[in-house]
Amino acid sequence: MTTFFIILLTISQSVCFFFLFKKKRVIKDNTLTLKPIPKQIGFEDVQPDYKLVYDILETIKLEDWNYKIDKGIGEDVYDINIYSSYGMSISSRIRIYNDGPCLSWFSIVKESTPTTGEKTLTFNNSDSVNNDVIIFIWDYIIKYHESLNEGDFNKYSDTIDVISNELKTLNRNERLDKILNYE
Repeated sequence: MTTFFIILLTISQSVCFFFLFKKKRVIKDNTLTLKPIPKQIGFEDVQPDYKLVYDILETIKLEDWNYKIDKGIGEDVYDINIYSSYGMSISSRIRIYNDGPCLSWFSIVKESTPTTGEKTLTFNNSDSVNNDVIIFIWDYIIKYHESLNEGDFNKYSDTIDVISNELKTLNRNERLDKILNYE
């Protein structure tokens, strides 16, 4: 019976020493090894397929939300705001580099209500949904440049008409040539 207690005591002491030294408090080369800090949780950890982002992009197309684009600081920077009539919006910044467009940031904002307050989801340029967001927003950048080009085209066209009308001698000669050629 004594042998049994000695064996039991030895086993219990071994287990206690095992659990005591199992913790990562071992000093090696004058450094302390600690348990690693958990990584920060991001949107992808909660919803890996980014379903909400794709749903919002689809809703923007279906409901034809309003948009505003501002040229940011620098030649190839665009600040894009797309917003609904019921308090939802997305904001983003796209920079154009030599190797193509880059999404600096992208946010989805639900305006403040008395019960929920403002809700914001922000994505950085390392999220896997970025290329799809760039492709979606690129259509708005194209519309922006087309509207600028349309204004420039109208300005040039009006200026050409005004100057052409002032060329009286040439216009008179062209009218005479038309009359003479038709007869």
